[in-house]
Amino acid sequence: MSEFKNIEKYQDAMTKSSDSSNNKPAKIVLAIIIAIFADILSIVLSFAPEIAIPANMLLVATLSLLLGFKFVYLPAAMIETFPFLSAMPFWTAATLYSIYKNKQDTKKPGGSE
Repeated sequence: MSEFKNIEKYQDAMTKSSDSSNNKPAKIVLAIIIAIFADILSIVLSFAPEIAIPANMLLVATLSLLLGFKFVYLPAAMIETFPFLSAMPFWTAATLYSIYKNKQDTKKPGGSE
C-alpha cells in the first residue's frame, strides 16, 4: 500500500508535463526564427568554416531541443559548411520539414500525443 501514497504527486507531475504542450506553437515559431537567422548568418560565415562548423553543430543541438532530433539536421549542417551552397536556405527547409514530420507523427494512431 505504501507505493500508492505518492500517486497524487506523480499524477500532478504528469498533468503538468502534458500542459507543456501549450508552449509548442511558441517553440515552433522560435525554431523557424532561429533557422532563418542561421541561414542569413551562414552566408556571412560561408568563407570561415572554422566558425561555421561549430555554429552549425550548436544549431543542430538547439533545434533538436526545440523540435526533437531529426536526421535531416545533420546533412543540413554539412551542406551549410560549403561556401556557395550555404547561400541556400537549408536550415529553414530542414526546420520546416521537421515540423511537418512531427505533425505527421502525431496524426498517426500510435502517435505520442
